Amino acid sequence: MTTQDPTLNLYNPATLDSEALLAEFIDRKGLLERILDIIRHNGPQQPQQHVVVIGPRGMGKTTLLCAIMHRVNGDETLKAAWLPLLFQEEQYGIGDLADFWLETIRHLESALGRPALAAEQLLDENPEDMAGRAQERFFQLLAETGQRALLLIDNLNDIFQAIDDGQALHTLRALWMTDPRCMVIGAAPSYFEEITEVDQAFHDFFRTFTLDRLSQDELEGFLRGYARMLGDESVIHVIEQAPERVAALRILTGGNPRLVKLGYRVLRDGLDGDLRQDLERLLDEATPFFKHRIDSLKAKETRRVFDAIARRWDPITVDDIRRELRKPSNYVSAQIKRLIDEGFVEETGGDKKKRYQVSERFYNVYYLMRHSREGRRRLRWLVGFMQTFYSRKDFKDWAKRLEGDLAGPLAEPARAEKLSHLHALSAAANDDGRGEVFEALVRDAIAHNDRRALDEDIADSNDPVESHGWRYLLAEIVWLLETDIRRTLGFRPRDGEWWQRLRDTLGIEGLRRARTRLDELGGWRQDTARHARATGVMLTMLFHNIIEAKSAFLKAIEFDPYNTAAWNNLGIVLSGHNHHAEAEAAYYKSLDIDPQNLFALNNLVNLLWDQNRFDEAEAVSRKLLELDAKAIDVWLYLGTSLIRKECNTEAETAFRKALALDSQNTRAWTGLSAALHNQNLSKSIEANFRKALELYPQNGWAHINLGGAYLEDTGRIEELKRMRIAHRISVETYLEDTGRMEEGVNELILGLALEPESSYGRWVLSRHWQTVLPAAVTYILAHTATDATLAENLRSALTEVLLEQASAGQQNAVRDALLDLDETGQPIFEPLILALQALDDRSLLYRIAREKRELVLDVMKRIEGKTEKG
Repeated sequence: MTTQDPTLNLYNPATLDSEALLAEFIDRKGLLERILDIIRHNGPQQPQQHVVVIGPRGMGKTTLLCAIMHRVNGDETLKAAWLPLLFQEEQYGIGDLADFWLETIRHLESALGRPALAAEQLLDENPEDMAGRAQERFFQLLAETGQRALLLIDNLNDIFQAIDDGQALHTLRALWMTDPRCMVIGAAPSYFEEITEVDQAFHDFFRTFTLDRLSQDELEGFLRGYARMLGDESVIHVIEQAPERVAALRILTGGNPRLVKLGYRVLRDGLDGDLRQDLERLLDEATPFFKHRIDSLKAKETRRVFDAIARRWDPITVDDIRRELRKPSNYVSAQIKRLIDEGFVEETGGDKKKRYQVSERFYNVYYLMRHSREGRRRLRWLVGFMQTFYSRKDFKDWAKRLEGDLAGPLAEPARAEKLSHLHALSAAANDDGRGEVFEALVRDAIAHNDRRALDEDIADSNDPVESHGWRYLLAEIVWLLETDIRRTLGFRPRDGEWWQRLRDTLGIEGLRRARTRLDELGGWRQDTARHARATGVMLTMLFHNIIEAKSAFLKAIEFDPYNTAAWNNLGIVLSGHNHHAEAEAAYYKSLDIDPQNLFALNNLVNLLWDQNRFDEAEAVSRKLLELDAKAIDVWLYLGTSLIRKECNTEAETAFRKALALDSQNTRAWTGLSAALHNQNLSKSIEANFRKALELYPQNGWAHINLGGAYLEDTGRIEELKRMRIAHRISVETYLEDTGRMEEGVNELILGLALEPESSYGRWVLSRHWQTVLPAAVTYILAHTATDATLAENLRSALTEVLLEQASAGQQNAVRDALLDLDETGQPIFEPLILALQALDDRSLLYRIAREKRELVLDVMKRIEGKTEKG
């Protein structure tokens, strides 16, 4: 693996060669191609369309200008017409219009590989009209090349300010408006008055583009591409296995590419880190950059205003600053204008009052961590919330709930809103989540015989197979069927029996038509990993062509050795040929890449059971159930295996899990009866748990169950009687037993601090969260400094349960309970509190910091995706 430092050339991308720069360049929303298209259409006999790109420092303006230069030089047609001249980012020597043209001459001579003589000759001559003579000399030299000049000017705002003497800018505008021999592409950190004010020379002159922050997909694409270029497998593993760190990196850095490159070095250390460590290291990496920025604020009062804005974190009004600094409003406004002009501060929209915040959001994070104790505390809780929230994003549940809503009677506006939500999920989800969303869109299209929403989702991608994989091809095959037949069949591609019904429905003639349709769609292409895998799935499941399918999956793996799904598909094909050893190796390869691949784990369990390797199957089953607690067949496999080993208590737990998922499952009832029968029911539950804790005080499972026994006072014998009588489990709550309530709360808290993933502990917490919440917050605050791991474990479990309760219709109850916490407890759950408040008052979103707002919006989507506001 290469040891190249990803932060080299962080501030000087112009020093990178063409290949290296273009390899790591991110063309956000096709901006580079759009600008190149403008260049192509700027003909030599017409006025030129000039361009300016606006974006804060670190957003990639210089890199974009370099990319334009390299792309023009690498295109024979463009190179024949244009000579790119890239100005340095800082041009301190330009003080008037003459300096500008002299510097332009120097860049031209440098691009031609000539000695810098022409500008020096003019300086020796020192003509009275230096600006005019330098401009004339520049165009004479340019004429010798037979090309037109493409002036790539960074910090154009500074140059305009430097040369503006009342007439110079008007002179430049008159020239650039009519002379086709040069085109200007400028860049600036913010909008500046020379182009925005109606009385200025360049008002409404440039075509303006804004460099937006990196989206999640763009950031992940950059990280993946950069990691592959540098050979950093550890970063790819972090992206796949710790998505919360990547999501938080984008929010905290504001999607700033320069800071993302700093963050890359943090992620490079692999899965050993966590979000808080990432934040601390990223701040250390960014310190030289931000310290330089702060030092550049020379005026004391300007610094004071900046300090007041940065320490507040959330957007602040002039009145807030005036009161804090004891200065008049007009004085504060003047300092704010200066900070805006220099790119330090920006005005936020959406509220009646003007509010201001630090424009570079990670700069604000840096300032809070370095200059505010309260800011550090609040920020750490925010990062902790993100770590919990983004690691458990579940697009599948959202898609299922929305699909359920769409299946019911809905007025057209309501249906359109649900479909729009599905469409948004499709754009935001990862590959697996996007598949669930796409399936929901197909099923809705079939049910209503209306493809408009489906086609809109497909049209969002230039290559639907790259976006939706084999599901897109399959949907088009299903659409070959008659409407009634299609509606009867439905769309259930995760069910193997459904594929067989599809084959039977199509028949021989229908399969021929399917092949023809796939020909039309380019369905047999294997020129990318995504296309090759889609081909393999269709060959396997629809046409039963195992040999060609195996070849397709191997092709997909050749393109992308880290394609966990392709390895899983290969395992299925090999297993179907009874090549068990090779299939097992393929499944394990899939799991090496993504240990949380539920499909590969489930297929591996089945393969091991088929070979009577029960102990190994049990181990894999446990791993699968940690990731997907709803895998009912796996619970049954596990329970049966545990009874064979006389582990009846664990077997009982497994069968209860199965019954919670399906109360009518005969196998689960039979297994539970056997597990209870094999236990000595007369023994005291409490005594057993107390003995376990005496032997091992850190037994979180025992603490949780003891707490549950106090909070859920149900005896096993009575439960068995109820089971026999009612053929179901009915848990009664006896909260009147207040003598054990406090003890139960404390045991549950300690248990979850030790075993935060305990499903039983979370179930008990979900029933008694209002009782447990104050004591749990006290525990978290008390242990944050002394035992951060226990505090973090409890905070994570409690946060997820509160999210589930809010999503299940308890929004007001959760909000009120959290607001009842004191000022030290509320910051732990600030994003959730803000989300619940914003559901009733969306104007709140405009009064909070951008990085908070993005997280809060995601929390709101999670909550609204699972329950409709009444």
